[in-house]
Amino acid sequence: MEINKAVLDRIFLILKESAKKNELITYQDLNIRLSPDGTGPFFDDIKELFVYLTKLSRMMKIRKRPLITVIVVDDDRRQPGTGFFKIAKQLDVFKADVSKKLDRKEFLDYETHRVFSFNW
Repeated sequence: MEINKAVLDRIFLILKESAKKNELITYQDLNIRLSPDGTGPFFDDIKELFVYLTKLSRMMKIRKRPLITVIVVDDDRRQPGTGFFKIAKQLDVFKADVSKKLDRKEFLDYETHRVFSFNW
């Protein structure tokens, strides 16, 4: 899938706005906010959004910034999906065991604090 830079920039802008307010945003809400009229999902398949979030995570690592994608969460569990932890592990940002809930919780708290404290 080819990344559309304008869409990636829009996602980053929405996440920066949320981070500045110390707010989490659900995958569903982000997808709706991306749509031009804000009434329906931008991506028909949510997996397309995940591709953009992965790209954004890689950009944050290169720029030595916190992984702003940590604030994009599942509506029910109020935390990122497994894919976030896997990409953080691949980027060598998350150094613990992806399968251990306690390790994920500690990293989640740490990275969320970094995002909310960063001057976006």
